[in-house]
Amino acid sequence: IRLNIKDNGTGISSEKQDLIFKSLNTFGPDYASEEGLGVSLTAAHKLIGKMSGQIGFTTEVDKGTTFFLELPLAPKE
Repeated sequence: IRLNIKDNGTGISSEKQDLIFKSLNTFGPDYASEEGLGVSLTAAHKLIGKMSGQIGFTTEVDKGTTFFLELPLAPKE
């Protein structure tokens, strides 16, 4: 099953894309005002991986980002 979550925000710059699932990173359009611990996407990445799934994103600066998560369906009994 695949779930897509899309926004029409500022996108994620190429410099920040490799950091998106790393712990303790928070960033947005106004980096100085971002609050939080930066653990949510890291935790989601680890949890989805343990469920044999995948999480990722596509992004375009000044146009937005689409995050997706994919999880396998349970086999029918």
